[in-house]
Amino acid sequence: MEKLLLLHSLREVRQLLPSYFNLYQAILHRIRHQNFGVVELAEGGDLSRCVVRLRQRKPELWTVGEIRQIAEALNLPVAVCIKLEAELNRMGEALLVQPSRMYVSLLRVCGLHRLRSRVRLGDRWSYTDLYRLYQGTADERLLRQPPEN
Repeated sequence: MEKLLLLHSLREVRQLLPSYFNLYQAILHRIRHQNFGVVELAEGGDLSRCVVRLRQRKPELWTVGEIRQIAEALNLPVAVCIKLEAELNRMGEALLVQPSRMYVSLLRVCGLHRLRSRVRLGDRWSYTDLYRLYQGTADERLLRQPPEN
């Protein structure tokens, strides 16, 4: 039963990711072309200036929660972030009850680190890790329901 919950969650996350990636790109585009400063982004997104400076240098580190906060400040739709956060939480809970062999093999296929993903909440996933998850689950065989015994 737990494996079915995990597979369902993975499918849901995989379906939401293209929309999230589009929102992410739209936000980066708007930030670049409207010359938002560190102070404006920090205040608008309720983030520290240090975090904003780091994210400007390494945009792949923006997390789902931070993208949601910036999208709200820029009056962009945030529904995909909210849905993605909820599904990532469900997926994380389902992963925790999996046998360690299956858990490790899924993370290995996706190129993710075991320790970091165990403690990550739905809004703490970076763009890089979400993209790895998306690529790692591209093989439909991974997302198929297991045969009933």
